[in-house]
Amino acid sequence: MPKVFRETLGIDVDFIPTTFYSGHKNKTYDKFNSLRRQNISARLHRDHILLGNGSTYKEEVPIITNADALQITPEQTQDLDSFEVKSTDSVVKDGSEFHSIGAIVHTVEDVQNMYRKVCIDPYSSAPNSRILVFRFRREDGKIVENYHDDDEHGAGRRLLRYMQENEIHNSAFVVTRWMGGGHIGPERFTIMESLINDLANDQGSD
Repeated sequence: MPKVFRETLGIDVDFIPTTFYSGHKNKTYDKFNSLRRQNISARLHRDHILLGNGSTYKEEVPIITNADALQITPEQTQDLDSFEVKSTDSVVKDGSEFHSIGAIVHTVEDVQNMYRKVCIDPYSSAPNSRILVFRFRREDGKIVENYHDDDEHGAGRRLLRYMQENEIHNSAFVVTRWMGGGHIGPERFTIMESLINDLANDQGSD
């Protein structure tokens, strides 16, 4: 990334992208909104931000989409069998069901493999939302973190903040939600945080 662009954004961690469109938001989307509030000229494209001075911030490795997951070959599926994940019991509240899967991760590839494994899992294949959040420390000490809301507005940001405040590193989590008839409001975030906390304790996240 050009130095002027990094300084303008004030970035002190690396961001791994998710898809940019309404309802599917991540930290880079939040950074773009922050630039707009500061009246800094910037344009958000599908996979990058373009500043008025011509500098471009483009992520190197995109998170796979659900459509990508459907293209996984039988051979790739077999390879994913050896990737270890842990899961929680489901929590049901006013008709909504929540479930979470987590894994220890150290690289972007680990995060992608974990997400692929969730996407092809029959139990988690068709929820209303599948929120991904991850945070890991690279060998050079840099923190790599991001989230993917998947139409659950505010959930990814909230869960990443929970990981930051509780110093949960080298972990990726996917919280799935099947919508019920009742509206449970902010309590859904408390349920999601509790699921992540259970997994972090179970898998011994750093």
